[in-house]
Amino acid sequence: MRIGIRCETFPYWSMNIIRATTRCHRRWLLPLACLCLACSHSSVPAQQQDRSKRPPLKSPAIQSEIDRLRTKALEPDPKKRPLVISDRAPNRKEWLEKVLARGYSTSGHTNSKWDAQVHSAFAAYASYSRDSKWDLYKPMVEAVSAALKAGCDDPFARYMDTRYRLADTRPGDEAFALASLRACAPMFDSRYHPVLKFYAGYRAMEATRIADVGGNRGPLIALTTVALEDLARDTNATSDEIFEAAEMWVE
Repeated sequence: MRIGIRCETFPYWSMNIIRATTRCHRRWLLPLACLCLACSHSSVPAQQQDRSKRPPLKSPAIQSEIDRLRTKALEPDPKKRPLVISDRAPNRKEWLEKVLARGYSTSGHTNSKWDAQVHSAFAAYASYSRDSKWDLYKPMVEAVSAALKAGCDDPFARYMDTRYRLADTRPGDEAFALASLRACAPMFDSRYHPVLKFYAGYRAMEATRIADVGGNRGPLIALTTVALEDLARDTNATSDEIFEAAEMWVE
């Protein structure tokens, strides 16, 4: 099995995921157990490993952006973190629509100047990403752009702009990695559901691995893993939603 994350975080996350999954979603134990193997792949703490084997740092700017994530509150014990329970839905698309609506309404960034554009963008995103409605890609990107031009500072709208519009412009690897990190950082502080925090962190991980092979992504890994764990604790999340996120994290 090819492991797509470096083991720069703590094996402690592994046991948390096992415990949460066993209590809430036994049928998803396998993919999350794979995550545990990934996180505990090495029994030697990262700081004690031979740093001479790590590729040289390419981008001090990227590392500096990642290091800023260390200032974010991070509670490793799930029992001490709020339990996020979504509204039940019959399928992934409707579930995501509810998740997006709740996140936006509680984010503190609503405004009549851009609410309509944000709702249009989120509706298109749910259909595009969960129902494979590829024809909605352009309307989705345009709606997000319109919201931002109107002054929208919602963290998920900004993440979507980076993930889609900016990516389409094919910026340099370092520029895209920095933009992805700056887009995911506010998501970790937001009221959005853990599934959306996970994807923001995951996409930033992808971008930084390409742009800065030798970088230490420990803080980003930790925050993204916590988001995945909190997704698994949501007893109303659809099975496919949890399974797909876990599978992506260990590939």
